[in-house]
Amino acid sequence: MKAILQTILIIILLYSIYRFHKNKEAKMCIHDIDKLEEPFRDKIKTLMENVNSRLKALADDNPNYIDIYAAVFETLRTKERQKQLFLQRRTKTLNSKHLVGKAADIVVQKNGQWTWDIRDKYVKSAYFIIGEEAKKLGLTWGGDWKSFRDYPHVETE
Repeated sequence: MKAILQTILIIILLYSIYRFHKNKEAKMCIHDIDKLEEPFRDKIKTLMENVNSRLKALADDNPNYIDIYAAVFETLRTKERQKQLFLQRRTKTLNSKHLVGKAADIVVQKNGQWTWDIRDKYVKSAYFIIGEEAKKLGLTWGGDWKSFRDYPHVETE
């Protein structure tokens, strides 16, 4: 019995450590839309309203459609955060528009879970809706880039 309790405690401890490190990256991100430069800030707010309106309409019109939602994940970045992403090969530059408040990354929530998995057809369709709506607002969508497709990314000049 004692061995079973010790094993359970070890599993709980390891899980807690795992959750901390998994969420550590999210804690490093700046999510605050209000830290973005004007008029980009207003365009991002409009973008999110338009995207989520379209996603809701898809779900309302099709009972088989998955519950899906989009939210701003990261806006302004520190140089340290940009360097970390560069070293992880999750960005191609150390000179991102995130550093000056002219870029935002958007994450999709599917059935209550945040995901960037572009291989999922529902997530992919949500990112293409994000791209369409971003371009309508005069923003650049990272999904159009040829060398490094960055579907969650939108930016302004």
